[in-house]
Amino acid sequence: MTDPRYANFTPAWARGQTGQFPLLNDTPNIGIEPGYIKKVANNLKRRLDMQHEREALEGRLIAVDLARGTLKVELAGGEEVRGTFERSMAGAVIVSLNRMVTLHGDVTRKNRRLVSIRVLLCELSEP
Repeated sequence: MTDPRYANFTPAWARGQTGQFPLLNDTPNIGIEPGYIKKVANNLKRRLDMQHEREALEGRLIAVDLARGTLKVELAGGEEVRGTFERSMAGAVIVSLNRMVTLHGDVTRKNRRLVSIRVLLCELSEP
């Protein structure tokens, strides 16, 4: 037995309606210039072009901040790279200060340029 309230009901698909909202059909077309799209694409590329890789860096450990867990290493070409380390590594990092080290960890690059390293292992390169 069907409910008498729905005796004359016809579904929307049977009436040819696609389910679109009437307000969406009345929206004006928006023109976007190609120059604007190019600017947005370049901005996204610049912001998202960071690469993270597990890598080893060799250089001289020139600065350490134990309170913040940060360090700075000078590479062979004179480039300085900032980094972070876990507090459990503080002893190995302090012993390595102003000495040649190999830092193993997650290296962040931006446009193929070294930005930072999150140190996972610190080894002395010289005795």
